[in-house]
Amino acid sequence: MLKEDGYKSYAKKKLPFLSAKHCKARLAFAQKHQNWTVEDWKHVIWSDETKINKFGSDGCQYCWKKPGEPLEDREVEAAVKFWGGCIMVWGCMGWNGPRTLCEVEEKMDAKQYVNILEDGLLESIGNLEVPGRKLIFQQDNDPKHTSKLAQKWFEDQRINVLD
Repeated sequence: MLKEDGYKSYAKKKLPFLSAKHCKARLAFAQKHQNWTVEDWKHVIWSDETKINKFGSDGCQYCWKKPGEPLEDREVEAAVKFWGGCIMVWGCMGWNGPRTLCEVEEKMDAKQYVNILEDGLLESIGNLEVPGRKLIFQQDNDPKHTSKLAQKWFEDQRINVLD
């Protein structure tokens, strides 16, 4: 009945949940930084973690073919049982390009995060062209990033963290 009425099926898009608190914080951030110049943003080093799959994607994949046509290689995704393999990495970049990439071993905790900062971030800072050496480090608000251990490390290194 839905098809006859003109409806089509689509995969749902996944977006992060934003509470009223999140929206308020985002607006405050935008207002605080709305007058920053390109030169101001050149002080920021951006960071994040990502998972790279050895086989395929974690998301939905689609292809087009006519009914009754045999399957072609481009229409099949190889599947492997029991994980198939992936690697987690942490990386950062400055205004003038990417910097150090570090492998994340198993599930990252605050201690491993600080070790990665000690190796990857400090090495990256040495290769950056930050005006006046007034570095500002960007990270998301993951609990390991905002842990007391990480906060103390940033304080000890005299590195400002972007709110």
